[in-house]
Amino acid sequence: MRICLLALVLVALAGCRTMHPAQVRRCQAESVGSVPRMVFVPDVPNMRDIGGWRTVDGRYVKQGAIYRSAAFDRKQKWFDFGNRPHVSDETVDFLVKEVGIKTDLDLRSARETKGMSGSPLGPSVNWLNIPALAYGTIDTPEGRAAFARIFRVLLDRSNYPIVLHCQFGRDRAGTVVYLVNGLLGVPVNSLEYDWELSQTWYGSKRYSKERCLAALVAALQGYPGETFARKVRNYVVSLGFTEAEVNGFVNFMTQPCREGCPEEALNQINKK
Repeated sequence: MRICLLALVLVALAGCRTMHPAQVRRCQAESVGSVPRMVFVPDVPNMRDIGGWRTVDGRYVKQGAIYRSAAFDRKQKWFDFGNRPHVSDETVDFLVKEVGIKTDLDLRSARETKGMSGSPLGPSVNWLNIPALAYGTIDTPEGRAAFARIFRVLLDRSNYPIVLHCQFGRDRAGTVVYLVNGLLGVPVNSLEYDWELSQTWYGSKRYSKERCLAALVAALQGYPGETFARKVRNYVVSLGFTEAEVNGFVNFMTQPCREGCPEEALNQINKK
């Protein structure tokens, strides 16, 4: 069954940050209008489905394909949430069997993943560790090499469903998701709104558009294109991908609205 995920950020702000897997609402059909699609499970902060957003051409980002979250394995004492170094067996069972995670795309550095040889979600999940950079560093030689590898994973349909994360699921993961949804044609205001949601879990003065997001946008503005989606596309193409490969990814990750889609619910988000 598909997961019908809670969409109200106010719930998280009110303190409901996790839910027992058995308490997560489920439904037969995907809830296209419920954005952002928050996933509340024990042990995993800042998790959500990146799909459901409306694009500038009237399509929708596919749900149930790419998830983002904080790390599943938090060994470092200063990164430990609630003194739980690992996700519980129940959470693993939920994410693997219910959500169907197939690939764990770990964006952390070698220092952060020292001693790891596989995903904390178990041997059935393919663990890919690609150390990533964030924000304005996407256009440095190191950043370009990392994002070329990341997009190669994302363009391979055999890897889906994918969960991608860094340590907090905020900066490096946030950069990847901003690029992916930007490439798919999600409006800039929706991209910013989605990026800011991580502040729900991690309140920090350092986490601001002026300090972080502005550098990422500035790096992308250096690429040609009349629209923001075109600029992101040209960045991805510059990493070594063909237009045909990018088109294939966009077609795979977006879909037209099925009959009965709640247009107004999405319009309210996209107009913010």
